[in-house]
Amino acid sequence: MFDSTADPVDGGELGTPLDASSTGSSRLFWAGYAVGWLAIFSIILTIELTQGGAGFPSAVWLIALFLTPPVLATWFVAYHRERLLRPEWGLWKTLGVHKVVGLTFAFALALTWEAIFMVGWLGPNAEAADMTRWARVLFNLLPAAFIYMVFFGFLIWTESIRRVHVSHAMVAREAILRAEAEAKAVRAQFNPHFVFNTLHSLMLLVRADPAAAERAIEDVATLIRYASIIQRRDIDAVPMAKEVEVSRRYLALEQLRLGPRLEVTWAVADESRDLVVPAFALQTLVENAVKHGIEPIAAGGRISVTVEAGKETLTARVQDNGAGADPGAVRKSGHGLELLARRLGSRYGSSASVRWETEPGGGFTTILTLPAEEIPPEAELAVIEEREEPVEVAHG
Repeated sequence: MFDSTADPVDGGELGTPLDASSTGSSRLFWAGYAVGWLAIFSIILTIELTQGGAGFPSAVWLIALFLTPPVLATWFVAYHRERLLRPEWGLWKTLGVHKVVGLTFAFALALTWEAIFMVGWLGPNAEAADMTRWARVLFNLLPAAFIYMVFFGFLIWTESIRRVHVSHAMVAREAILRAEAEAKAVRAQFNPHFVFNTLHSLMLLVRADPAAAERAIEDVATLIRYASIIQRRDIDAVPMAKEVEVSRRYLALEQLRLGPRLEVTWAVADESRDLVVPAFALQTLVENAVKHGIEPIAAGGRISVTVEAGKETLTARVQDNGAGADPGAVRKSGHGLELLARRLGSRYGSSASVRWETEPGGGFTTILTLPAEEIPPEAELAVIEEREEPVEVAHG
């Protein structure tokens, strides 16, 4: 059995906005880093030449020799800045980490300058020569610490700008992914093949079971209203209870179309009903099970939907005993599951995932895992009323 965990961020053209923003921020950082050191070099050189302490070649050599250690040290810190400026740390932990790093930086730089002085590369210095070795090291700690403080401020400033850019890119990307997911869900529910067969089944059902036909027409109207309000109000998250109900109605219409070829079982935990789920997430899973699992098989099959809630996670599992799939085909760009995976990555990062297990002829199981978050009362979606019992469709 093949088990695949979709990469929630990377893949396809939809990853471009976020990747481009990160690349652009990195280039701006290194450009600012280079310009900053060139500016410091120019200021010190100007002061040295103005005071007349040395000629131009000697001044350039001395300043370059003095600045090379801090340039290399700050380059090393800058290269690992993502590890030293983690968003989850918070302000005080970040300051504590950089206090340790800054002290290490200052001592290492002061010792390096002392080694250069001892070798004699900086030339004669009467004031420094009168001091003991450790006195010179302590004397150099102040400028070394000052250099790191300025550099740390530059890191914080550029990291703040980068996070703003990434945040904007993620918001834009999430909006694109959500719009594509919504459009795909609407197309799946109301593509010509689905609509034609549903209407044909309704025509037969009106004569055989008018009450069931009325419920089916209500299901069609509910799906249209649900998709319309989600798009018009730009709603991203809904209670799981609403997503379960709209998926029930979608599958009820598919049962109307496929008849005894489609059997559906549900197991939804009560504690999961008020938790947050992205709109159309569960519907994407059940639509995938019908389209790729049950419909290709003449004898049909069974779909099992299970929704569970723990203290920290919400899990939805959709399993069918249908045709299965080639694992490589599931990863094709534009596939509903791949689109959902990238949408989860944009919204939740690494705290959410969609995994699948399949092999040709071996059925298909999809597991959606989300953080267990209760939806705010003001975000309740009063679009769809729940039926107490699943609809039993009569077939004439």
